[in-house]
Amino acid sequence: MKPPLFAVSPPQCLSNRSPAANPSPASVGAVPMSLTRRSLILTSAAALAACARRPDPATRAPMTPGATPEMMALVAKYSEIHGIPESLLHRVIQRESGYNPGARNGPYYGLMQILPQTAQTMGYR
Repeated sequence: MKPPLFAVSPPQCLSNRSPAANPSPASVGAVPMSLTRRSLILTSAAALAACARRPDPATRAPMTPGATPEMMALVAKYSEIHGIPESLLHRVIQRESGYNPGARNGPYYGLMQILPQTAQTMGYR
């Protein structure tokens, strides 16, 4: 049986040559980078990093066209009162009603499509 074509045993691939005879990949064809080029690269990287930051929740645009600043404020208020993640409430409202407070689907209604009986157990009259 023939050995694979590219098989090399460790002693053959590791030689005792001097570092000058075995240059590192970084030094092969390396060209000194000018100060102008470095500053351009660093400035570009900083600009891209600044673009990648998330905006503050207070200045963030509504998640959907149906969301109003009043709804956003109410969601923020009640998420804090009840200890529910604000992002979870926004996802449920988006999924269930698309921020339409008049949404109805059978016996379910409102932003989060809650049954009247469920709302009553939570204190709604």
